[in-house]
Amino acid sequence: MGVVQICKGEYFWLEPKNAFENFQEPDIGLIALAFLQGSFAYGGWNFLNYVTEELVDPYKNLPRAIFISIPLVTFVYVFANVAYVTAMSPQELLASNAVAVTFGEKLLGVMAWIMPISVALSTFGGVNGSLFTSSRSSDHLESPAEGEQWKSSDP
Repeated sequence: MGVVQICKGEYFWLEPKNAFENFQEPDIGLIALAFLQGSFAYGGWNFLNYVTEELVDPYKNLPRAIFISIPLVTFVYVFANVAYVTAMSPQELLASNAVAVTFGEKLLGVMAWIMPISVALSTFGGVNGSLFTSSRSSDHLESPAEGEQWKSSDP
């Protein structure tokens, strides 16, 4: 959508004279909040340690997964933000409780329902990753006595 907006000439907030304009006083708390929210996007890396034992050939496939996923995630996030900035001003972005939904309402019209559905599906993906790794993390926490087989008293 961002590329479509740029082709239509809707790139006012991407022009350098507008993009770097101070529309709000800098605040160290807001900068820290921006870093915190940005780190959420890369939170999936903490799952990596738990699933390496599930890989077929981790010495080959783990670097491959990293080298594919880093550019892919970067591409998606950069172009999502380009799309947001071509459709909304920085003030509208900050005022919105759900940027993707506001973006959908502005550009997609009757198809705006796609954005909340997409966000919901994304949260299911995040929950899936959490469940997948949390079931493996408990294996490392049990004591040797808990891991032993139960001995039956039946003859």
